[in-house]
Amino acid sequence: MTDIVVIGGGTAGLTAAIYARRAGKSVLVIEGESIGGQIAFSPKVENYPGIMSISGAEFTDALLEQALALGAELTFERVTAIEGLTVVTEDGRHDAGAIIIASGVKHRHL
Repeated sequence: MTDIVVIGGGTAGLTAAIYARRAGKSVLVIEGESIGGQIAFSPKVENYPGIMSISGAEFTDALLEQALALGAELTFERVTAIEGLTVVTEDGRHDAGAIIIASGVKHRHL
């Protein structure tokens, strides 16, 4: 069993993983598509404190590197259900002490 399962590997999910690891919790991040979410496609991010300007891809890489360096685990699976404190994916089941849903949003096209 993992202390915290984070659903989503975008900015919110990776940040949650970083803080959970700093608190000494075991963490599994489950991502269905690609790391970083929408910010990964931004050519320039200028509203993050302490960083004057960075590309979304570089920002995403730094978040992932920090989460993994702290000991978070990452798997690419599609979540199909949540049953109590169990995350069900197409590939299996992950029992958790807590679940954080950081699944993000998608652009809506006209």
